[in-house]
Amino acid sequence: MENTGQLYAYDSDRMRLRPIFERLKRAGVRNAQVLDPGNAEALAELEGKMDRVIVDAPCTGSGVWRRRPDAKWRLSPQMLEARLAEQRAVLDQAARLVKPGGRLAYITCSVLPPENRRPGRRLHRSFPEFGIVPWPELWEQAAFSAAPPQSADGSAETLLMTPRGFGTDGFCVVLSAHEPRASTVGRATPGQKTCDATPLPLEINKRVAEMTRAFDGRMRIGDWRRGPSANAGGDVSSPMNLLLGEA
Repeated sequence: MENTGQLYAYDSDRMRLRPIFERLKRAGVRNAQVLDPGNAEALAELEGKMDRVIVDAPCTGSGVWRRRPDAKWRLSPQMLEARLAEQRAVLDQAARLVKPGGRLAYITCSVLPPENRRPGRRLHRSFPEFGIVPWPELWEQAAFSAAPPQSADGSAETLLMTPRGFGTDGFCVVLSAHEPRASTVGRATPGQKTCDATPLPLEINKRVAEMTRAFDGRMRIGDWRRGPSANAGGDVSSPMNLLLGEA
């Protein structure tokens, strides 16, 4: 964007949002507004106005278990249910911000199926004006010389990267478009059942950052990757969402 247009950043947790000021300064970003944490009224003013929305979703953090193997023993069913409820709330909130023709990126650092592709499917059921954007299309738009890497679960829609395949932590990216062209891949018709492939870890590395820039076509996104939390519960993501968009 070259410091044109407008970026908005939001997090429900003040402590999670604090590092963004130094990151924006380091990246030379001068066109960003950081909203007050937890200020729902400020977000409401942006409903239906955002070209791009990025959700750094609250999750169990299972994608970093290779570096914090003890954390998996602290994950409980109750903790997972809490994260799933937060993800639903965050996605519902984010979807209302996207204007017709805009796009939404949902990102987790989880390897658990309920936290990755399933929230995207629920989004499309709750907001039928949204549809999946297959990530290989974005790779082709970016005109990379290399062929697109194989998504860890073999999906042609969402991008998953694993420590084994990419030497990275586990992350998942699901891209959706408001009033998409005509992509119904993976969406069930009445009476039709769908099944979930078992997601494996995905990493937000340089290629994914480049792909995300292609996702916009114009928008440059700085250091939006969040490192693991230092809390002792193994839950590396508090109830939060990071939204970057252009109004």
